[in-house]
Amino acid sequence: MAIYDPVAEFYDLEYGEFEADLPLYLSLARRVGSPVLDVGCGTGRVTLALARAGFQVTGIDESAAMLARARSKIEVGTPLSERITLIQAHAARYQSPPSYRLAVVAIGTFAHFLTTSDQIETLINVRRCLAPDGVLVVDMVHPDPFSFIQYDGQLLLHWEQADPATGCLVQKWLTYRLDSVLQMQYYSILYDVIGSDGTVRRTVAPLPLRYTFRYEAELLLDRAGFALEKIYGSHELDDYGATSERMIFVTRNKPI
Repeated sequence: MAIYDPVAEFYDLEYGEFEADLPLYLSLARRVGSPVLDVGCGTGRVTLALARAGFQVTGIDESAAMLARARSKIEVGTPLSERITLIQAHAARYQSPPSYRLAVVAIGTFAHFLTTSDQIETLINVRRCLAPDGVLVVDMVHPDPFSFIQYDGQLLLHWEQADPATGCLVQKWLTYRLDSVLQMQYYSILYDVIGSDGTVRRTVAPLPLRYTFRYEAELLLDRAGFALEKIYGSHELDDYGATSERMIFVTRNKPI
């Protein structure tokens, strides 16, 4: 997503070592084979993991800065580089023959599609890129309206850690405004880089996110041409329930 261009340098501090969802994607890729489409691939976390496991992967993202960081992790001319294609493109407009065996929309990426028309358009286009029996997996947050209201308008320290590249302390702060009618959270993300001399460099970025409820998501997927196989409630693949933290939809392309 192009909205990540100003904060791409911080993305891997938060998600670079995150691996909880990778076993599911690797399992599905082993089941259906290559190639794989990583929608909103960012700095390449999922793309690289699948390619290292031997799969052909195309990662698409709107953010040039995020893709540049992904490319920096791939040594040109190596077997790994031959298994990865990175393309700057919006998920609703990316064009490909219907060849992908698996498409992955990982860790909340779907929330960046801000209207119902955006969501439908994106899902239909991803389906066009899938083989007739291709699989789509979409990982969403399980929305909790009570917690959304509880923290609305508060400034929260999300995390802080040392940047191994610079040694500086980095803090991520966030606040949001809730619009429950539009199912939107309008975030302001603040990254503070604190130098050894105490100086602070602050980067601020807006981040609007759309949250989606379970049956709404099922209807969107069905309308776009996907048949639901399973809903998981966590990256550990627990059954989905009222207290689940995630909604992970595993679907298959319906026959035309």
